[in-house]
Amino acid sequence: LQKIEIPSSVKEIGQYAFSCSSIESIILPSKVEQISSKAFFCCLKLRKIMIPDNSKLRVIEEHAFSGSSIKKISLPASLIEIQESAFSNCENLQNVEIDENSKLENIGRYAFSSTSIEEFYIPEKIKIIKEGK
Repeated sequence: LQKIEIPSSVKEIGQYAFSCSSIESIILPSKVEQISSKAFFCCLKLRKIMIPDNSKLRVIEEHAFSGSSIKKISLPASLIEIQESAFSNCENLQNVEIDENSKLENIGRYAFSSTSIEEFYIPEKIKIIKEGK
């Protein structure tokens, strides 16, 4: 599985939906509200994720993209939560863009651990969940 076209009516990418597949890129339909746990986990060839500006994406669950080869991701304004380890072990990830009108409230522990991010601006209103809290 290298390429897939997700129907525009899809609202959720379920648990393990594409995990450990050979998918190389994905275009998320604007109606997707949730990317569930480990949906793209260990997709070693996944390099490109395209999320439309009019996206309704609200939650990226734990380990959703962990272990993928993405280099850049632009997070839509609609996103409210990035859960624990969502992008952990994405060793090629260098650039994360958060929309200036972002509704992002929470970034879970280890969400971006073991990446190549050099600089990351996080708006003041966003809570970083720390151990023990």
